[in-house]
Amino acid sequence: TVLSPGVWIGIAQYNETDKDKYLDAVYNFGKYGSADSKAAIIPTIVGYPSVGMIAYAALRFYDSLTNSPTVFENFTSLKTVAD
Repeated sequence: TVLSPGVWIGIAQYNETDKDKYLDAVYNFGKYGSADSKAAIIPTIVGYPSVGMIAYAALRFYDSLTNSPTVFENFTSLKTVAD
């Protein structure tokens, strides 16, 4: 257990038409996100074959009360379906 006085958590689902931008955001966070040790993401892609749909989402975690930290800009710049 690690004591943290406050955290910022966000989750969003992204439009299927932005899948390439979403995948780029995941890639770039994987490559450069470790530069900010307070940041973490859980990218999620779920397929619904019965309706021919794929859902793209990301849970964003930041170990501070900072609202929308810049480390997540690639995700916050995308249009969301649900936020």
